[in-house]
Formats: sequence, structure tokens, C-alpha cells
Amino acid sequence: NLNSHLINNFDDVPDIINKKIETRLALNYSIDGMVIKVNKIDFQEYLGNTSKDPRWATAIKFPATKVETKLIDIKISLGRTGVATPYAVLEPVDLDGVTIKSATLHNLDYIRSKDIRAGDDVVIQRAGDVIPQVVKPSNINNRISSSTEFQMPEECPVCFSQLIKYENDPFTRCINSKCSQQMKRLIEHYASKQSVDIEGLGEGIINQLFEKGLIRSITDLYKITSDDLIDLEGFGQKSVKNLLDS
Repeated sequence: NLNSHLINNFDDVPDIINKKIETRLALNYSIDGMVIKVNKIDFQEYLGNTSKDPRWATAIKFPATKVETKLIDIKISLGRTGVATPYAVLEPVDLDGVTIKSATLHNLDYIRSKDIRAGDDVVIQRAGDVIPQVVKPSNINNRISSSTEFQMPEECPVCFSQLIKYENDPFTRCINSKCSQQMKRLIEHYASKQSVDIEGLGEGIINQLFEKGLIRSITDLYKITSDDLIDLEGFGQKSVKNLLDS
């Protein structure tokens, strides 16, 4: 591996880490850290292992890469448990080779603690180098005079039921268990690899099935026929058979 380094002095480790952080974006693949290990087999055997990890090696996680962009708007997404999560609509920006257009804002408490507002210039990062999140506004002292503090909506943006925030709960929730968006996300989770793994049943197909009134719950999945699927966008005889077989 051309990107490995052999050193004879442990004091050189910080310099190696810093150089790798500075040059990581020049690689033709993504990395989020590096491993430092003892390079002699007999020393490795002497040091041994814990119940989980070798004592002769340690992983170093790099700090997340940060960039600045404009926060255009704050909108709400709804999850399978009814949690209404605010997210930032961003002016598209490149971050580690990925174009970022939106980022999570977690919950109302997070927004208030950072004083994040629509129209702000903001710092974003990919948490764990995966999920984009807004870290903070970068222009608090220079924000426009018309800037206003974000308020969570009182109604679900999908079913228009009341949104509730309970005491000591950081999350705001839609209280309608039959909310179509909640059910879509629940079915999407049910069909995922983490659950029953229905291959080919993703967000787009679930949305089409809802729009045509073919499903409203998980049990409806098992009532779908080939005639129901054949007219859906992107479906042919083979894809219909594959989905029904799953």
C-alpha cells in the first residue's frame, strides 16, 4: 500500500496523522481515518488482544471536513415513528466529492441552541463522513435585519394533524398514527435489509403504490397482484415477478 508509512519514532505519529488529514481529498477513494499498529509480529503476539480489539493497533478517526454555504430554507421531514425533523435546504455545495443540497437540523432544541435561521451562511459537515449536518451559522453578526427565529409548525405538513412536543422530549411528533407519510416510512423500513428485505421495494415504488391506493399498511403488501404492479412506472414482467417473489 503506497499510503502506508513505516516510522521508527512514536513522536512522529502526530505529523503523519496531520499530513494524512491534509492530503486525504487527493486520494481516489474516501477515507475517514487511519490505523496505527506495531509492525513486528512477535511484539503483536506479546501485546495480545482485549475481548474486542488488538492492543497493538489503534484506529484514528479524522475530524469531519467542513464547508460553508447558504441555508435557503428550513423544512420538516416525517419519520416512521411520527418524529418531525427539521432539515436545512442548502445552496448546493461540494463536500468531499459529494454535492450536498440538504442537511439535518436534528430538532428544535438544536436549532435554538445554535441560533440557526433561514438565510444564514452556515458551516456544514458530514457527521461520521456520512450524514450532512449544519454545525453553526457563520454570519450571526452580519445576518440580515429581517432574519427571524425558526418556529416549528403547529400542524403536520402531510396530514395536518397537530404536532406535539412533550416535556423532556427533544422531538416534535405527529400524533396521527394513520398519517400517510409515517406509514410510507414504516413500510420502507419494513421492506429494508434490516427487516424482512423485500428486494426492489424502495421509496419510489412505495410512493407509487400509495398514490394508486394499493397500499395503506404493511398487510396490504401481501395483497398486491401482478396486475397491480405491471402499470407502475419502471415495471416490466421480470421486475413484477422479482418483487412478488421477494
